[in-house]
Amino acid sequence: MRVRMVQERTGPRWDGRAWPPPGGTIDLSIEEGTAVIQHGWAVADLLPAAPPAPEAPPAPEEPKVKAAAKATVTGGKDEGVV
Repeated sequence: MRVRMVQERTGPRWDGRAWPPPGGTIDLSIEEGTAVIQHGWAVADLLPAAPPAPEAPPAPEEPKVKAAAKATVTGGKDEGVV
């Protein structure tokens, strides 16, 4: 059973997990969920769980850069370039 906390609880739960802050949800057994609701610490969370966040697309691969061929500059002023 999922409950939404309405009061802050200090200290860990019996299983060592921390209580969620007010407004946070936690899945409990029917017995424990009923008890925390009866104590006024939480309310039943009737909303469906949010769908998991979509996975981020894989990062694009780094472009493979080939070594540039050495360029030879020709066609200087005195080489007959028109």
